[in-house]
Amino acid sequence: MATPKYIVLSIIFTHLMFFTAPNVQAGLWYEIPNDSERILEMGTASGKHHLKREFSILVWNIYKGKKATFKQDFKALTSDKDIIVVQESFLTNDLESFFMNDIDFHSWFASSFAYKKSGDKTGVMTSSKVLALDAFYKVSPYREIVGNTPKVALFTSYQVMGSHLPVIVANIHAINSVTASMHQAHIDQVFQVLASHPGPAVLAGDFNTWSRKKLEYLKNKAKKSGLKEVEFPDGSERMHTFGYPLDHVFLRGLCAQNAQIHGDIQGSDHKAMSLKVHPCR
Repeated sequence: MATPKYIVLSIIFTHLMFFTAPNVQAGLWYEIPNDSERILEMGTASGKHHLKREFSILVWNIYKGKKATFKQDFKALTSDKDIIVVQESFLTNDLESFFMNDIDFHSWFASSFAYKKSGDKTGVMTSSKVLALDAFYKVSPYREIVGNTPKVALFTSYQVMGSHLPVIVANIHAINSVTASMHQAHIDQVFQVLASHPGPAVLAGDFNTWSRKKLEYLKNKAKKSGLKEVEFPDGSERMHTFGYPLDHVFLRGLCAQNAQIHGDIQGSDHKAMSLKVHPCR
């Protein structure tokens, strides 16, 4: 009996995905940037060099800005924020111009990969009303099985008024479509950076914790590292996959208030999360 056509195609695709060299496979559709092209600085800050003791944060996976209301929603959500932690940032010519010229923030963008046909980059972006003291990134130790592309975590630090130690902000879009152990390696990489920072810390983003094992590992790792998860009153409005929330915020040395999920905002498939933080007394 002849093998059905779809089985033959499936076998060919599997061989392409799993037996083609990673750089070749990614190169079919994507370009992986080298170190000199990975990070980009955009926009301008207001000239202030310190965050106030109480400052506001927005965390949002923006779905590459695809939704029709994205720009107006982004402006509305960020108008009173001090720091914006964005995942699935996407640098088309139009969106790069928007981030550079239409909002009053200084931004650092770290690219995970670029689309080969258009050259448009996607990754994570952290924006602020004040200049960052430092900005650097870490590339995930593994690549995703689908697409064979990495993810990046972006780290920025800021001086806080009245504090001798700066606050570090870790922005992660965790690696997806991988085994739990590969996901854990990416999570561990981020916590290793946070462990080396003696001051307060914010860890936020889309962690792709779509299984109980991945979610429990993240929560246990945060607890052991002295980071407390922010509780949101309408947690069910967060993006869930297989019943598990993907987006989280953790704090160390900082306490949260006015934590909320903006369930009415339609500018992405994820719902934006916002909060105010201040040094814990």
